[in-house]
Amino acid sequence: MISSERTKPIHAALLGSRGVPACYGAFEVCADKIATVSRGKDIRWTIYCPEQEGCPAVYGKANLVFVKHGKGKSAPLFYDIRSLWHASRSDADVIVMLGYGAGPFFLIPRIFGKKLIINTDGFEYLRSKWPWYVRIYFRCAEFFAAYFSNELISDSTHIVKYYEKRYKKKSTFIAYGTDVPDVSNDHASEEKMNQFLNTYTIHCRGYHVVVMRLEPENSIKEICEAALKRVAGKPVLLIGPSTPFFENSVRPLIAGSSQVIVAGPIYDRPLLYLLRCNALSYIHGHTVGGINPTLLESLSTGTPVIARRTPFNEEVLEDAGLYFHDIDSLIRQLDWVESCSIEAWHDVSQSARSKLRPCFTWNKVVEDYESLITFSYSNPPG
Repeated sequence: MISSERTKPIHAALLGSRGVPACYGAFEVCADKIATVSRGKDIRWTIYCPEQEGCPAVYGKANLVFVKHGKGKSAPLFYDIRSLWHASRSDADVIVMLGYGAGPFFLIPRIFGKKLIINTDGFEYLRSKWPWYVRIYFRCAEFFAAYFSNELISDSTHIVKYYEKRYKKKSTFIAYGTDVPDVSNDHASEEKMNQFLNTYTIHCRGYHVVVMRLEPENSIKEICEAALKRVAGKPVLLIGPSTPFFENSVRPLIAGSSQVIVAGPIYDRPLLYLLRCNALSYIHGHTVGGINPTLLESLSTGTPVIARRTPFNEEVLEDAGLYFHDIDSLIRQLDWVESCSIEAWHDVSQSARSKLRPCFTWNKVVEDYESLITFSYSNPPG
């Protein structure tokens, strides 16, 4: 609790997201929920966002600050540095940084006497899209994050153990949440779904779905190759923003095939929820990072999940998931889902839904963030 001697809320600045309201991305959804779920009583939030026209000054219970983002591969780094500089010179008491990409510059808020909390995200240096020198930079940035922060947040217990072992630094486990749209009487969204399925000549329980950014570390190439080898299988529906890797290395492989349907991003959350609900399975290919919100959202639909076998995915699914580790094992799981009885399919789907634990609710996530901010603010610098 905040000391009774303090008469005003702690001012927390949230940095590192691509802005609110959220479209795709774990950090963006987290920022969105902090703005809308927070009670705004003991913590006063300011969220830093990229500059864009027509944006409000307030979103939910949070004030918004807009910072130049720029274009190019280095733009996110300079965006984070500008945000750090601005927040460090503001009246914020605590700075919460989502991600450690600007690690060498985490000394800035400490110089200005700010408490710094860093969400460690996943292991950025393992992403195959980065060249070797960028991976080295991220290893260095991780080091600075561990030693310049007052507190660390990790979204997976495996990452918590990693920081404890490698840096002897305690990290607080705070997962991501999930919320289920109320579509029970949403006839408009049902009609949208039917129109969508008709557009691509597919039907309910007649497709597998993928929802993600089409990056190499999300197993997108392996998923597409598995779909292409299953000539008589149900198609795989890809939902999410494209990437240069997908356009250059994957799209030529699937050109002209009806086994893979590329739908692009869908920002209509009720529609997205219904498309997941009515799929035969949800395929989760993420290999880098901690607990992914997309996996949690898919669990809430009750659709069977076929996940890449990683410690992070197993932490969520445990024995309720179907797992793959290569193209052939994915094909076997897809074949099983398509051949199993309705009763067996239902058993798998209900088992998956049962894995949504209390820590995977946004109310709990925001409460944990605010508790850590209060703890960090009330304790002397570390």
